[in-house]
Amino acid sequence: MSNARNFYSYNIQKYRKLAGLTQQQVADKLGIKRGTYAYWEISVYPSEELLIELSKLFDIDLEDLKDNQEFQELAHLKENAKLKEGGPLYERITKATVGDSVSFVTHSVIRMEAALRVMLRAQAEILSAQRKEPITKILDELVKAVDDEILKSVSSKKQGIE
Repeated sequence: MSNARNFYSYNIQKYRKLAGLTQQQVADKLGIKRGTYAYWEISVYPSEELLIELSKLFDIDLEDLKDNQEFQELAHLKENAKLKEGGPLYERITKATVGDSVSFVTHSVIRMEAALRVMLRAQAEILSAQRKEPITKILDELVKAVDDEILKSVSSKKQGIE
């Protein structure tokens, strides 16, 4: 299986989930069988025409589906997870400081925050149209609700660590 197929599959699945769609919903919108769509998320990538349709459905640029940077970073992390004791990377990781760990986690959180902003904006647009309220009011409401949930989650996880 080629790297291209892997990162296309990864991106197709990632953007479907970010759009809040099931495999069946995507398949229905494209007029294909769910199994055909599911196969794209596993190994085989669709034609250029179908990639364009997917990008429209997910409301993203076609280039987002073709971007392999995040996939390469994950592959690198998986490879590092297989490090053998005594190797140079093993030594570097075991000697990592708290600052190194904080830096890594912060970078990850920033990437997730960007995806969350896109999802919140889309949800706010839908709710604004449904409720006929200003989008800024809806965004404030959504952000507060998310912040509250994050604080609850962090608090409960912190208790589990201590």
